Amino acid sequence: EARRRLPIYQAALTEKLAVVYYQTNAKDSALRELEGVRNQAKAELLPESKTVLLRLAMLYAETGRKIEAKAALQEYMVATASVRAA
Repeated sequence: EARRRLPIYQAALTEKLAVVYYQTNAKDSALRELEGVRNQAKAELLPESKTVLLRLAMLYAETGRKIEAKAALQEYMVATASVRAA
């Protein structure tokens, strides 16, 4: 419902949903959700949206997909290079 009502925050909200899936051992669902908003995460203005890329990197690494993990981590680093900690 939140993603429907706040489409400009779709990636940030999906990242939270993916965490819930992961914590309930539904890792395939978490991965599908994150992959589905990968491009949106790069476009959204919220710094939290970029966490989608980090979570993808971690899930890929956990499942032995090292090349994809490295690529997602590199995307995350580029996307957050100009973000300053509060």
